[in-house]
Amino acid sequence: MMLSLAIATILRTLLVIISFGCKVPAGIFVPSMAIGASFGRMVGIFVQHLHETFPDSAFFAACEPDVPCITPGTYAFLGAGAALSGIMHITVSVVVIMFEITGALTYILPTMIVVGVTKAVSERFGHGGIADRMIYLNGYPFLDNKEEHTFGVSASEVMATQVVSLPATGLELRAVERIMNENQYQGYPIVEDANSRTLVGYIGRTELRYAIDRAKKDQVAPGHAKCSFVIPSNLTEPRTSSAPPVSFDTMSATSAQLSVDLSKFIDPTPLTVHPRLPLETVMELFKKMGPRVILIEYRGRLSGLVTVKDCLKYQFKVEAHENPHNTRNLDEREEKLWGVIRGAVGWVDGLLGKLRSRVLGRGSVRLATPEDVDIGLGTREEDRRRDSDHEADVELEDRGRSGVR
Repeated sequence: MMLSLAIATILRTLLVIISFGCKVPAGIFVPSMAIGASFGRMVGIFVQHLHETFPDSAFFAACEPDVPCITPGTYAFLGAGAALSGIMHITVSVVVIMFEITGALTYILPTMIVVGVTKAVSERFGHGGIADRMIYLNGYPFLDNKEEHTFGVSASEVMATQVVSLPATGLELRAVERIMNENQYQGYPIVEDANSRTLVGYIGRTELRYAIDRAKKDQVAPGHAKCSFVIPSNLTEPRTSSAPPVSFDTMSATSAQLSVDLSKFIDPTPLTVHPRLPLETVMELFKKMGPRVILIEYRGRLSGLVTVKDCLKYQFKVEAHENPHNTRNLDEREEKLWGVIRGAVGWVDGLLGKLRSRVLGRGSVRLATPEDVDIGLGTREEDRRRDSDHEADVELEDRGRSGVR
């Protein structure tokens, strides 16, 4: 019984790793509880066996004679709570869930003890739950609100200075499309011109793509049409042409115009900070406000921009510099684990290959269906005709050869 539960625990753990790593909606709450329940019941059966073998041990002094003392189901219950708490890295919610399952107050205190021990162990040897680790391993740009860092540097240390920006006026529609095709940036700052780099606003890639697609769909704006990202009154220099820019609402009526107004698609007040603002404050802005990008502005001029990935790259670099030994050990352990996984996959693949060769060598047996019978009858008739024709051809060929001889 214990061996079967141990095998079930290992198989369930491997299957949960595969299902969660495949990024399919397979769930994690119930599978993790099943893992903990099978392992807990195995431990409960082992303790029950110890109690039956050594009933007079001091470890079982509280047990009354002739009364069941060890209940494997209780161990399974507590194991399910511990596994759920350790995998998902939650505490109070586990106690509430287990109380809702049983509906009794008897198991609240044991569940709290188990969850507390699980949290202490996970905090000592782990770094967050399975969702946090998946975010870290996949490289998703996510800043944890529970982590606090003191870097002592400004935002200018991590900002990207080579920024692809768009001028407010004068840029052709095909030039905008070429810029979008050359990179995969999620947005572009809008400046008055390339020389002054005075910040005007910010436009996202989705909004800009929608504007270009709509201009192409309506077929009123040719490729050499001039794009205007601001209203003419907001520009420092007046527009040379007296004709107003074309908006999407008036495109059909003014299709002969060669300027397109995109001012309603930009954000005229993007989130901007000073280059000397501490990096910790910038990270707090990302955590609490959730912007896609923060622009670095100095006296009205665009100096650069900062994204969540820039902050994470600097954070990982600082952590690797502070704890190089731990990082190296972690990389070595991950490489060893990957080697073990590859070896196991190779062994299973070889075993399946041998099994496949045996099955193909012996042939496969399949029950015939009525359609197969009909097809088989027709095939047999065709084979007979083909064989008779072939025999006639061979006979004529043999006769010809004998005549020649």
